[in-house]
Amino acid sequence: PPDGLKAQLCPKLDVSCTRPLAGNTRLADNGRLIARVPGEFDGYLELTAPGITPALFFVTQPLWQDTVFEHVLPVVSPEGFRGIADAIGTTLDLDTLGHVYALAADCAGAPAAGVHLDVDQMTPTTASYYMISNVPVASAVATDASGSGGFLNRKSGFTRITARVSSSGARIGESGFIVRSGAVSYPLLLPSP
Repeated sequence: PPDGLKAQLCPKLDVSCTRPLAGNTRLADNGRLIARVPGEFDGYLELTAPGITPALFFVTQPLWQDTVFEHVLPVVSPEGFRGIADAIGTTLDLDTLGHVYALAADCAGAPAAGVHLDVDQMTPTTASYYMISNVPVASAVATDASGSGGFLNRKSGFTRITARVSSSGARIGESGFIVRSGAVSYPLLLPSP
């Protein structure tokens, strides 16, 4: 974890996390983040630290029982996002717009390849990409084995991503979450009815 990491849990509808749940997260010696949440928690984990873009990690559904997420929570510096923008040939607005980095998973929770991501409320400056062999590629149409892709320059507010099988267009699932100016939102997309 980066030095100075701060984590707090926020209600899903609290866009700016002005009412975080107090005293409920801790970082274990092994680098795992442990959070105690109320039953039916439906919200996000906000991570901040010097040198990283604030990160908002969303649960896919309310938590009803002890849950372990094995995913590494990626955090990216502002320079890292500028690198992504340069690689896909677009400009980046880290001051007034937000960003999305989606993780598509299969039924077992492993990264899913061949997933196409559709996001609502595209704007003229929104640019999409998929991570292909650890490189952002604007011309890709689906995830590789990493199951990840993103959208730069999104308006703040509530949004939704729908995951589809790239080859057939069949719906896999969707995730509703917030986008915040100056931050990156990390929705996890799992198969759902």
